[in-house]
Amino acid sequence: MPDAAKNALSLRWAGGLGAALIGGFAIVAAFTCYDHLHRPELETVTEPTAVGDSDFIQPPAGRDAVLGRFQGKKLVASQRIKARDTRMRKAGMDDGGKFYVYRSSEPNDRDALFLKVAPEDYLRIDLR
Repeated sequence: MPDAAKNALSLRWAGGLGAALIGGFAIVAAFTCYDHLHRPELETVTEPTAVGDSDFIQPPAGRDAVLGRFQGKKLVASQRIKARDTRMRKAGMDDGGKFYVYRSSEPNDRDALFLKVAPEDYLRIDLR
């Protein structure tokens, strides 16, 4: 009879362990399902630089053309420059929400604002 009691205890332990494993698997599956359904909310990546931005503006024909407004002031075209996208940081969006306004991380251009014309091609702007 001791073998029968030992066998019953082993079966009970095996049943409990199996139920715990199946319960753990169900919990992992539920979290995985939730993660897949809410991925855009859970994993949002924003790039602070101009790398990959494809919202370009059409450069104006002449200088001093008003391109829009930024923080209540007019965006006036100044000059076109070449700069690396990795050196340009987003400063915000224009008041109409159409395109990004950038600041350079270069020491001589820190206070200037820029609009992206093409990859690594920017238009320096003045606020008036």
